[in-house]
Amino acid sequence: MVVEHVIFDCDGVLVDSEWLACIAESEVFTDLGVEVSPEYVRDNYVGMANVTMFAQFEADFGLPLPSDFETRHHAKTMELFAKKLEAIPGVEHVLDGLDTLKSVASNSGSERVKSSLGFAGLDRHFGRHVYSADMVAQPKPATDLFEYVLKMTGAAAAGTVVIEDGSSGTLAARTLGMPVLAFVGGSHCTSRTAEKLMDAGARTLFDDMAQLPRLLETL
Repeated sequence: MVVEHVIFDCDGVLVDSEWLACIAESEVFTDLGVEVSPEYVRDNYVGMANVTMFAQFEADFGLPLPSDFETRHHAKTMELFAKKLEAIPGVEHVLDGLDTLKSVASNSGSERVKSSLGFAGLDRHFGRHVYSADMVAQPKPATDLFEYVLKMTGAAAAGTVVIEDGSSGTLAARTLGMPVLAFVGGSHCTSRTAEKLMDAGARTLFDDMAQLPRLLETL
């Protein structure tokens, strides 16, 4: 395979944000009167778009969310990110050396993704090619977002590789025939994370960004 384009998920792949997000979500969910741990959030909601996660929370606990919940959720998440968010170790060096077209495709909202990349100092690597679930009708695991990225970049699925840490993105990429290299080096990852990714169709797992260039060469 000639790799011409690499699509990166953002949370847990470019920035080590998933565990921080789990903490933030735990706090805002618990404020509603239901004790929800960061571990519960990690095991049940990581990788979901906010609209999907909020609907699932309501279904799980039978508790309607207040009208200002999304605002409160975003504020708490951004507060933690501004203080503690960091790039995944080694990812900036990898991005500096990668001479293919690079883009971002995230189930998070546009504002969060752009803020996250900015906090971590990674935004310069992608220019305008940063895409989020709020740009399309349906988030991952639907294929809408990846199809939109391919359309906007002019890249072909046949030359595109996806770097994911979530089963929803892995499923979407595989539906379009794009191989997935699944990153399991984020602070939120567990052995169950790896199992879900392999079950979803990831080609291989890796936990150190320094491994990525070699993995791309072997496709």
